[in-house]
Formats: sequence, C-alpha cells, structure tokens
Amino acid sequence: WCVWMLRTIVVGFWAFMFCGIGDWLSFIPNFNVHFLTADNLIPPIYAVPMTLALIQFFHQYFNGTPPSKIAKNAGAAAYTVYIIHPLIYYVWIIAFIAILKAAGVT
Repeated sequence: WCVWMLRTIVVGFWAFMFCGIGDWLSFIPNFNVHFLTADNLIPPIYAVPMTLALIQFFHQYFNGTPPSKIAKNAGAAAYTVYIIHPLIYYVWIIAFIAILKAAGVT
C-alpha cells in the first residue's frame, strides 16, 4: 500500500500544480490559495515523495538479478562520468566567458 500511496501523492501534486498554473481552482468557493505562496511551498514538499517514488520505481523495475547487459555497462561506467565531466564543464565555461567578453559584459 505504501507504493500506491507514494504514487497517489505524486500524481496529486501534479494535478494541483496543473490546476494552479491554469487557474482552474478559482471556481471552488472560498478556496483562496495565494499561488505565489503555493509556488514557494510545493517544490520542497513535492521533492520528498517524488524522490521516494523514483527510488521505488527503479528498484522494482530495473533491479533485476542477474542484471541485464545494459545495467552492467551503465554500472561500470557510472563513475567515469564523475571523472570526465570537469573537462566538458570547463570547456563550456571558457566558451561562455568568451561569449560574454565578446558581448562587452564585464
């Protein structure tokens, strides 16, 4: 039941955010939600059930024994990303700085 509760909470947040963006909750009498406040409160509260739902989803559907060939290769290359990402990151930073200098931004 815990899995379905997580899924229900996440979908409930999606519906609430969708209705809030579309201003569809304004037809409910005496329902005055200040959406600026809701926009500031929803993301941190939403992050917890969404994170738990993703962990559960990947545990249930992608945690096979024995692992598939794709899972083995992805697991073996997981830390390679941490090693090589600074090289790519720094290239983009240098390019962005060059663009800003060309635009005259100091």
